[in-house]
Amino acid sequence: MKKVILIIFIGFSSQIIGFSQTTVSLRLPNNCDITVTSSDISLKDYNDLILSPNPSNGYFELKTYYSDIIGLANINIYSSNGLLVYVEKIYCNGFGLVKKLRLNSIAPGNYILYFQTDKDVRNVKLIIK
Repeated sequence: MKKVILIIFIGFSSQIIGFSQTTVSLRLPNNCDITVTSSDISLKDYNDLILSPNPSNGYFELKTYYSDIIGLANINIYSSNGLLVYVEKIYCNGFGLVKKLRLNSIAPGNYILYFQTDKDVRNVKLIIK
């Protein structure tokens, strides 16, 4: 009798966005069947801030995939010299966020957008043409 060693690696993450699976079945001598399943997981950090298009003429879409945040959040935008140029309070419902930002009244330049919740602060560079 031959021994078969099966190694299973399980990783837990809040980052899974895609999943695919491949199964291969083998028929060996002496009526020994083996099935091997391989899983491929594509990752996307659900805590990312996505600002698009960037650069832009002032019209942006801010996306975040915070799934555990419910409550108020602040969007603050600072110029490259540290001047606060935009403030908005928004409500997160725990299902992520898609927010249209109309910043066409702000002068062209480089800025930093800060997204602040009661749990942390994230930032992303923003360029207005």
